[in-house]
Amino acid sequence: MVSKEDKANFATDKENLASTRRDINQSMSDEDKIKWLDKKQGKRDIDNAEEFGVDRGLVKKQYEKGEIIAEKHLPNKIDKAKFYSKDITKTGAKEGAKMGLQQALGLVFCEFFEASFVEIKDIYANGFVIKGENSQFFNSLKIRLNRIVKKIANKWKDALKAFGDGFISGFLSNLVTVVINMFVRTGKRVV
Repeated sequence: MVSKEDKANFATDKENLASTRRDINQSMSDEDKIKWLDKKQGKRDIDNAEEFGVDRGLVKKQYEKGEIIAEKHLPNKIDKAKFYSKDITKTGAKEGAKMGLQQALGLVFCEFFEASFVEIKDIYANGFVIKGENSQFFNSLKIRLNRIVKKIANKWKDALKAFGDGFISGFLSNLVTVVINMFVRTGKRVV
């Protein structure tokens, strides 16, 4: 939610930096520091605090200090609102486009298969002979394919409507998912 510059400012905030040994820092990596203390790495019988000779009190004190400093660098409500509105719009448009395209293509494919089966049934019943037309195979095939294309082309308004309905559905389902996730996360934090 914050800019790269703000992230860099937090990472280099002198109030938040603490000197430590290189081997400890490498072992901690980006893991939660309090959890790291009690973790047993590899096949060791002792935890990290004992292995590295770390004073739990000092780590806890620095951790709490870091939590307070982190609060200064967290995004404010306006930054959060900007982030969520931009993210919801972006993901909503993407999901809407996917669902709209699925519905439009679904309609086109259904029409294609329906028109194709009508022509196949007619071929089965009448052969390649078409009343009033040259009965050559390729000419008959061309006429039948043109009829299929015309039937599909006549459905462009329906396909456009299906895309619009799918877009709205996809956008709203994305919005509902985001809202539900926000409540679930908030509920977990409360618990």
